[in-house]
Amino acid sequence: QLEAPLWTDDMAIVSTQLETSAWNTVRPFFSARWDTEVFYTATGAPNSKMEIPLVDPDSPAVVLFTPGSGTAKTSGSNYVGNMSTLAHLGFSAVSIDPPKHGSGPLTEKYDNIDDYMKWMKMIVDDLRAFGKPVYLSGHSFGPEVIFEYISRYPHDLAGVIALSPTSVDRATEDWYWSNTVHMKFGGEVASNDLGGEWAEGIARQRTWDKGIRPDPTLVNPNLVVRILSGNREEYVPAPVGGKNKTPIGKNTHDISVPLRSFFSKANITIEDGIGHYLFDYRDAKGQHAVTRELLLALGEDPAKMDELVLAATARRQAHSITDQFVLKYLTDMTVQSWINAHGGRPLIEKLFRRQDDAWAATLQKKYAIARVQRFTELTKKVAETKNSDPEFYAQHRAAIEEAVAKDKLNDELTTAYFRRMGGVPPTLN
Repeated sequence: QLEAPLWTDDMAIVSTQLETSAWNTVRPFFSARWDTEVFYTATGAPNSKMEIPLVDPDSPAVVLFTPGSGTAKTSGSNYVGNMSTLAHLGFSAVSIDPPKHGSGPLTEKYDNIDDYMKWMKMIVDDLRAFGKPVYLSGHSFGPEVIFEYISRYPHDLAGVIALSPTSVDRATEDWYWSNTVHMKFGGEVASNDLGGEWAEGIARQRTWDKGIRPDPTLVNPNLVVRILSGNREEYVPAPVGGKNKTPIGKNTHDISVPLRSFFSKANITIEDGIGHYLFDYRDAKGQHAVTRELLLALGEDPAKMDELVLAATARRQAHSITDQFVLKYLTDMTVQSWINAHGGRPLIEKLFRRQDDAWAATLQKKYAIARVQRFTELTKKVAETKNSDPEFYAQHRAAIEEAVAKDKLNDELTTAYFRRMGGVPPTLN
């Protein structure tokens, strides 16, 4: 039996495992049409060209994410966790690098808000072409984009989910320049001055709050608008203190009031005790607040997540074994590593053309056995650090003993061992 070149390389196999775990169902590619890096949930069965569709045909809807601005890490990849969650629940998700951020467009054309909005509309229209309702979501600067978009194109979207909007009226605008800009509430993050300047320029050109156009929630009564913020939001007036001069008490300005003057039918939730970065926040019921808002906008009950997962799983398992295995090959680099020693892509293409489920099932079984054996070997090597690297073993003893007992390495121990071998763990940026 042939062995894949990477299959015997500890560094390679650990790297691919970490990469797959980090990205989950999300995959990136550069779109020449959109002129930006695109991230999407790769869950749809391959089409006739053995390509994964951008929007899963089985998905009832697709959520487009647009990120914040001004930091070196600002990218569509910031939403990988949210996108993976949506995919697990049966929905499609897409995110993009905005202009002057990540691999987004650098052309000065998009410094003009009219051209920028036309660019966003092209992306939305391309997603609508898949025949699914499109929702737009974003954090921080993202709501600025969302509000401008629905004021211009109130019928394009089924709904929007705006997270932690920043300047919404004169009070928050003044607070930002006098207080927020001096706070250190996001950690030590390298700035992207070009991207920050672009976002400020777009914000200065906004029209959604100027009374130029009617309330989009009245123009389109079916448009779902959900807005989520915290009551210790750093972009909103509040008593401040500490070395970072961040809110030490509840916001003294209710941003729901000005927001409702622009979007009268919006559902606005202000969560207790949370600031600008609310992605990990869970509400009083223990529900992940961002996921809750996404599901409510999509018309689903957050309390029935288990049912959504089961339904999504059933839809995917209804596809042929061949399609399921080919999708796994296209998305899982560990599978690719193993297949490379057994015919590589030509073998997969032959399997796909034949749609031979018996053959696919055999390959799937052989891979599953090979993978267990490979990671058993790797677990033993980690355990052998008891003699070869006592310091590493002592530092991770509990995790190593658990790995040996379960014959399985968790991501944290895998990352530690990868670093020990001299590797740099993969990131999302």
